[in-house]
Amino acid sequence: MLKSSQLKFNDTLIAIVGATIGQVTIYESDKEANINQALALVRFGEDVLPEFFKSIQFYSAGKGVLDRLKRPVARANINLDEIGTTTFPLPAL
Repeated sequence: MLKSSQLKFNDTLIAIVGATIGQVTIYESDKEANINQALALVRFGEDVLPEFFKSIQFYSAGKGVLDRLKRPVARANINLDEIGTTTFPLPAL
């Protein structure tokens, strides 16, 4: 049940609604947990370290990508489909 929202160790989470929009964190636990619709779950392949993605969001190149996706409505949000199709700058391993 709720498999698409179940977290795994090293999953990347992006806040896509509200005051924390655009903030990124990494799930670093083996405990069972699920997320709600306010977070986007990103699972990278072995060629991307989640820590790189998280750290690049503090710089203008990465932050600008998420900022461009924001919708200026009553409660700011980022479209989940756009997260899945957006290219983010990442350093080479």
